[in-house]
Amino acid sequence: LRFDDAQLRDGRLLARNDGVARVETSVASYGDGAVRLVDGPEGSALRFPAATGDPATPPRAVLSITPAPGGDADVLSPGTRVFSFGASFRLDAVSTGGDDNGDNLMQRGLIGSASQYKIQVDHDRPSCRVAGSEGELLVRSPVTVRTGRWYTVRCTREEDEVTLQVTEHGSDTTHEASVAGRTGSLDAPGDLPLSVGGKLTAQGAAVRSNSDQFNGEVDDVVLLVR
Repeated sequence: LRFDDAQLRDGRLLARNDGVARVETSVASYGDGAVRLVDGPEGSALRFPAATGDPATPPRAVLSITPAPGGDADVLSPGTRVFSFGASFRLDAVSTGGDDNGDNLMQRGLIGSASQYKIQVDHDRPSCRVAGSEGELLVRSPVTVRTGRWYTVRCTREEDEVTLQVTEHGSDTTHEASVAGRTGSLDAPGDLPLSVGGKLTAQGAAVRSNSDQFNGEVDDVVLLVR
């Protein structure tokens, strides 16, 4: 998903999809939370709410990706196949406070779900969790991101290995870390959303408590299943 020439209309995000999957995108919000279109590294990017530290009215805004009606209902479930996912991002200098206690960049499923794939940037360190029918793997990057700088992160599950790659924009160096082990099949109901910028419930609502709202900007969201 690219956000150049994207449009926000009544909670719907009309964005360009370079892939073949038929999906719909919308924004789930709570309180004063909202996403905006801003200048990104190349064209436009999505700006997610800034951290306020106020637990009474925490801003929440999360991009929801779901299969389009009439399309493949399992298009977001990798099963046992090789898959990669990730995005480009720029993290705010302040990204935690109150009930906003982390920065989840991209995920499908919560910790208690039967399967999950997730990239987070908690405490300025990217990490990736892949959990399926045979186990879970968590890989942490050696990179401590510098706030205000753009990075691209990709997490790949291939056979019995999960690899996380982080590249700072303008650098020729990609930092890679990997963990070996079995994860099995990643399957979930077709209506379970893939979220960008925070957590969503199975029904697609923004999670209010311990939201892990991403505070910053995101561009070029990728899910590639081979």
